[in-house]
Amino acid sequence: SYNLTPNVISRIGVARTRGRPDFANIIGATNVNQVDFNPDSNATGSALGTITTKNPALTPWTANSLDVRLEYYSPNGGEFSTGFFRKQIKNFFATRNFIATADFLEAIGLSEEFVDYQVNAPGNVNGIAHINGWEFNVSQPLSFFTRSTFAKPFRVFANATLVRSKGPAEADFRGFTPKLINWGFAYNKHPIAFNGRWTLVGKKRVATVAAGNLGVAGWNYQQERLRFDASIDYRLSRNYALYAAGRNIFNDRDSNESYALGTPRYVKFAAEGEYGVTFQIGVKGNF
Repeated sequence: SYNLTPNVISRIGVARTRGRPDFANIIGATNVNQVDFNPDSNATGSALGTITTKNPALTPWTANSLDVRLEYYSPNGGEFSTGFFRKQIKNFFATRNFIATADFLEAIGLSEEFVDYQVNAPGNVNGIAHINGWEFNVSQPLSFFTRSTFAKPFRVFANATLVRSKGPAEADFRGFTPKLINWGFAYNKHPIAFNGRWTLVGKKRVATVAAGNLGVAGWNYQQERLRFDASIDYRLSRNYALYAAGRNIFNDRDSNESYALGTPRYVKFAAEGEYGVTFQIGVKGNF
C-alpha cells in the first residue's frame, strides 16, 4: 500500500493460488439411472439412461490474481473506495457430459450393458478461465451530504461487486454471482440503534440440466432477487439491551429458470418458492 495523501491510500496485490477439488467430486458412489427399458430400442445418451460418477483424476486448479484498490477517508470518518481484480485460472473445473464407451465402463467397474448411456462426471477444462471484477464502496455519515440537524444520528452506505467471467464453453461457473449490491442506513441515538440493509443478488447459474429434460443440455438459473433485512436494539442500561432482527422482511420470493440456448421464453420457468420471514427477539447483556 502507498499513501498518496494523508486521506488517500492506494493498494496493489498479486497472488498465485491453488484450489483442490472437493472430496465429493473425486470419491463417492456411481449412480446409474435407466430411462429406456426396451431391449430393441436404438436410443442413446440421456434418452437411454445416465451415469453420474466421480473423477479421482481431477487435478487442482491454479490462479494468478491481481488486485488494485484506491481508498479515500473523509475527515468525518467516512470512506469512498473502488477496486479492480482479475484472476486467470488454469485447469478450471467443469461437469462433462459424454457417451459411455466399453473402455470407460471398465475403468469405473461397470459392465458393457451401459454402453451409450450419457455420463455426467467432473473434469478439468483445457484453456484458461478469466474472472474480472470491480468493487465500489461508500460509507458516510448523512451529515456529509446535508447540514440538517436530523441527519446527525444517521449513516448511509452502499457497496457493489460486479463480476464478469469468461472462459471455454464447458467451464463451470455455477455459483459465481455476477452482481452483488448492498445499500442501507444506520440510525444510532441513545437508547435506539437501528440498521436496515437491502441486498440485490444478480442472476446466476445453479446446476446443470440434462438434455433429456430440455432437448439439449442446459442450466438451471437462480433469478435476480432482492432482500431487506433489519435489526433494532433498545438500550435498557449500560449492560443490557432488547433486540429484534428480521430477515427478508418483505417476504420476497425466489424464482428459478431452466433453459438452454434457443429455449423459448414461455418454457423457461422452473420453480418459485416462498421461504417466509425470519425474526429473532431477545435480550443482550455485556458483563
